[in-house]
Amino acid sequence: MARISRPLALGAMAFAFTVQGVSAKELGVPAVPEGVQVLSKGTPLGVRDPGVNLIANYSNRSIPVLADENGMPLYTFDKDENDKSNCADQCAQAWPPLLAPSKAKAFGEWNVVARADGGRQWAFKHKPLYRFAKDTVLGNATGEGDSWKTVAFAPNPGIQLPSGIVAEQLEDAGGVVLVNHVGRTLYAYSGKPGEDSTICSKTPCASSWTPVSAPSLATNIGDFTKVRRGDGSDQWAYQGLPLYSFDLDEMAGQINGYAQDKRWEPALVVRFPTPAELGVTLQWTNAAGLNFATSKGRSLYRQYLYYYSVAGHDERKGYPYKPFAGRALGGKACEDDCREMWEPLKASANAKPIGLWSVVARPDGSKQWAYREHALYTYKDDKKPGDLLGVNTWMISINDPELGFQSLFQKLNINAEIMSGIVFTSVYP
Repeated sequence: MARISRPLALGAMAFAFTVQGVSAKELGVPAVPEGVQVLSKGTPLGVRDPGVNLIANYSNRSIPVLADENGMPLYTFDKDENDKSNCADQCAQAWPPLLAPSKAKAFGEWNVVARADGGRQWAFKHKPLYRFAKDTVLGNATGEGDSWKTVAFAPNPGIQLPSGIVAEQLEDAGGVVLVNHVGRTLYAYSGKPGEDSTICSKTPCASSWTPVSAPSLATNIGDFTKVRRGDGSDQWAYQGLPLYSFDLDEMAGQINGYAQDKRWEPALVVRFPTPAELGVTLQWTNAAGLNFATSKGRSLYRQYLYYYSVAGHDERKGYPYKPFAGRALGGKACEDDCREMWEPLKASANAKPIGLWSVVARPDGSKQWAYREHALYTYKDDKKPGDLLGVNTWMISINDPELGFQSLFQKLNINAEIMSGIVFTSVYP
């Protein structure tokens, strides 16, 4: 029997700012092509296995690797050459190539190689990619070893950068973003050409947005060019868009400028793509920062397997992501009375995963979107954009032999000894 409780902590938000389609020019190349997802390599958390240290498995940080649309890990072959596959015939039967669509084109770290049999195969960093025919369990890489290696997800733009500018992965920004020498996020201005020079010579803009100055003797490099400002100074621009830092970003990793003005957005060089059919947005809430929402502003939630810890769980953004836990719960942990308040974020029958967004099956055969392997829901009591009334709502699952109730953990084959409940929490980048 599952029992739904009211939220134990923060509920209604005072305001929300939705960020969607803010730029006239989409910055950054996608981290992966459609149909390639990022999953954690290993055995799902909590599945009863006497040979697995479940507590260690729960606590250890997962290893994100590239996987195909069915969740099977992708591999490279040591005997391949750059942009050439040396795996054909019987080898290709055991190691099927990751085929690319007929119209697929190279981008970022991805390119397409021609196979001897006439097929087209995706390659990552010029190394052709394969699946292992004997892999059958989500994320379980049984083919690793000898000449075959899984591919870690670690986006690297590999671009030329001016002195004092660095590219770093920043989840809140949605990818790999440009930062200055002290780690402050850089923003690209995408408003009317030349207007920024006028805007940012007056308050409040002049007191908030600081142009990224370029040395007078600096020369253009790669996607970076120098632009002349109205006061005669030089400023760096990325892909033709002038760069700024935001004065209220007080420490590295912050993107407080994201919700201030739609003409400025984080300067992405690699972006984590979202599924086209979803149309998800980012909402800025005063209690939980940036959170994902539907195109209509409905906040998104995920389930978290709670277990006892003296360190606590309510971190800066709420509960951390535990991909193995999300995989163990899948779309099966919210049925019956849970569905009275929680609506699964449905995926179409033809939905394809991409990057950190995957698709999970529900008990009724329908599909549901998941983020970082956590199935996604909306909460029926949320009425306006920015509402997070479902945060910290608990599901208590118990056994009652006399009444015939079976614990949800038992149904999901999860070790209940180290778990004490399921809690709904926010979905942040």
